[in-house]
Amino acid sequence: MIRNLLLSVALIVPMALFSQEQGNNTNEYKYGIGAAAGFSTGYGLSFRYWPSDWGLQLTTAPYYTKSNSTISIGATALRTIKDDGRIKLFGYIGNHLFFERYSDYWYGYQEAGNISRYRTWIIGAGPGFEFIIANKVSFNLMFGIASYTEFNNYSEFNNNDRENYWMLNMTAEAGLYYRF
Repeated sequence: MIRNLLLSVALIVPMALFSQEQGNNTNEYKYGIGAAAGFSTGYGLSFRYWPSDWGLQLTTAPYYTKSNSTISIGATALRTIKDDGRIKLFGYIGNHLFFERYSDYWYGYQEAGNISRYRTWIIGAGPGFEFIIANKVSFNLMFGIASYTEFNNYSEFNNNDRENYWMLNMTAEAGLYYRF
């Protein structure tokens, strides 16, 4: 947890210190709605609020059945570095919480099986580009480095089989937005 916090601070401070000051925001659209997918920003339906140099992106995708469920929740901070009206360069810090629950069925047996739960927290940061492809439509690409922390293998039948995993790896994100 401390590693994730230190990584976040080490990546956001240089972006805030060395980003260019924007006099007038050329982006007249503050809101965006669309679809996004990324390791550190989440996947699913996405909403953006970007009124000035700082912005916020929220992304979610719930899926639920009787035996399985998956929830992706992402919250991302956005910081404009340079905006020429058609292409925007920005920095981002993304947080993605991913929850998964499913049943392990053993065919040929009477019992229903084991319920497994997986939880993953991914924090990523890096640069991104917003390309204005039509008057109210933008396409976004982001890439960087992410910290992946997985809290896996937690079952209802055996509470001692927890397995935590941490890694540092590359990340990639993309999104298509209708701006208004």
